[in-house]
Amino acid sequence: MTTAPVDGAQSLITAVQTGSRFRDREAFTAWLMILPSLFGLVVFYLLPAVRAIGISMSDWNLMSPPRDVGFDNYRAMLADGEFWHALKLSACYVIFNIPMQTATGLLLAVLMDRLSRAIVIRAIVLLPFLLSNVLVALIWVWLLDPMLGWVNATLQSVGANTHTFFSSPLEALATVAAVNTWRYTGMVSLLFLAGMQRIPRSLYEAAILDGVSEWRIFFRITLPLLRPVTLFVLVTSITGAFQIFDTIAVATSGGPAGSTRVIVYYIYENAFKYHKMGYACAMSITLLVLMMLYTAAQMWLFRANESDLALFSFDADTAHNAVGGAARSLKGVGGGRLFAWCALAIMIVGALIPFWIVLRTAVTPPADLYASMGSWLPSVFTLENFRRALGWVSNDAALAAGGSGGNVNFLRALLNSVIFSGLVVAGQVIFSSMAAYAFARLRFRGREPIFALFLVSLMLPNIILFIPNFVLVKELGWLNTYAGMVAPFLLVWAFAVFYLRQTFLSIPRELEEAARLDGASYWTIFWRVVVPLSVPPIATVAILSGVNAWNEFFWPFIVANADEVQVLTVALQTFKSQAPQGAPDWTGLMAATCLAIVPTLALLLFLGRYVVQSVQSIGGK
Repeated sequence: MTTAPVDGAQSLITAVQTGSRFRDREAFTAWLMILPSLFGLVVFYLLPAVRAIGISMSDWNLMSPPRDVGFDNYRAMLADGEFWHALKLSACYVIFNIPMQTATGLLLAVLMDRLSRAIVIRAIVLLPFLLSNVLVALIWVWLLDPMLGWVNATLQSVGANTHTFFSSPLEALATVAAVNTWRYTGMVSLLFLAGMQRIPRSLYEAAILDGVSEWRIFFRITLPLLRPVTLFVLVTSITGAFQIFDTIAVATSGGPAGSTRVIVYYIYENAFKYHKMGYACAMSITLLVLMMLYTAAQMWLFRANESDLALFSFDADTAHNAVGGAARSLKGVGGGRLFAWCALAIMIVGALIPFWIVLRTAVTPPADLYASMGSWLPSVFTLENFRRALGWVSNDAALAAGGSGGNVNFLRALLNSVIFSGLVVAGQVIFSSMAAYAFARLRFRGREPIFALFLVSLMLPNIILFIPNFVLVKELGWLNTYAGMVAPFLLVWAFAVFYLRQTFLSIPRELEEAARLDGASYWTIFWRVVVPLSVPPIATVAILSGVNAWNEFFWPFIVANADEVQVLTVALQTFKSQAPQGAPDWTGLMAATCLAIVPTLALLLFLGRYVVQSVQSIGGK
């Protein structure tokens, strides 16, 4: 009579024990999956941020032991007029750059949305963004050269006044802002375009049937529904603008007369030129606090928790009310459409002209450069500049050909960039995918707090990490090695973890449950079920990771500037600075620039659709 209850209790105990083993196995697998990324996060993000605070309270020149000075560096910073001037210049740069960049990107997105979403057009406008800041700076330093630049030659040909641009204390900062606007406008426009494509067409159709004007549709429907994308664009753009370094380092070196010595460049000078590590860290900590305050204020201003995407559930009557119900016919549609096509064509041509002038310069003999400075075609065609850029001629031969005599091991630098980028992409894709799956699908203690740490790391400015990471790499003896270059990027990319986690959450759980019933382990489910279903977003991470690694300059510039490990961006900067005759070797430099652009063109030629979709997918998340 007591057998059944005993058997039932025993079955319950067995089930509990089995469930406990499953949970333990799930937690153990989750920790194994996140361990590489968590290690990278702690060693190269969190600990360096904490270490930067400690360094900021010391007097340290890297050659003698650090000496504790308390808050002296912060007090010195508050009394440093150069610090406040650099901070003011950064704010001015943001004021110059962000409104121009955002407005131009939004206009371009509207034009593409209304006229053509052809992949070719989107690839063309995205091309400048895929180049490194170093390449962009080199291109525009040449185009805006006060003596030989194509822009001033064109201004002279139409009777306009010429400008000194980068050489003028009054114009230099605005010129840097305009150059970076040219680079980032395409990316911003694709983010806005992705947001526009999520807006239901029914809202526009209802407004058009009511006779609402294009302007009113834009301000009452499009712009409000783009609020989440606008917030993302502004927060990321302004955060990036405050960290501008590459363009300044290549184009102006903080000059002329300190007119472009923005805050990050001033921190760099104190850390790596004057070896004031404590003072540099104090300024970087202050910059972090200011950026966090800005981000919080921006999110409050845009009411980030009150997304206007709720309007997507509007019916036609609500859409009518949203635009004010003005019964107005669209007049002059033909003329307006023609004007819009002209505006789009001008923007596309504006994105392409610099590349043509660079190519024209690269095939022009140095002796003919002055005579052809305003022309569209070279007066004499030559490939000698490419031979010099590739290092296939001696320095004496380069001088005899009219070059500067400088040289760069282009092929070696290209190989270094391929190795660096390949390692970073492989590491970030594999380890970020594993961590994202654990955060999305597996249950383990501490999951939410640990994931929050990944999100917090997204807010850390590079400059606050690079100084303590440089110290770490130096202590490990990894300066001028691949290990030193790759280490901070290999194991973790917090954005990729967040992005892929959102993707994995959308995969139906029924597929995983069916695989588990067939006896599949969590690793098997990850590699055989989740990864194949997530190829497009994983490819997005790989493409974006590759572009970022290929264009990286600041970190390789400070830890790996020896000839044998120089990546392409650092090698081009070195080539520019080699000017025995007192001026850059423009024809050789533009030939090297053309060669450096070839991988980007190949990427667009063979994977253009995926590259464009990768950038747009960020705005669609």
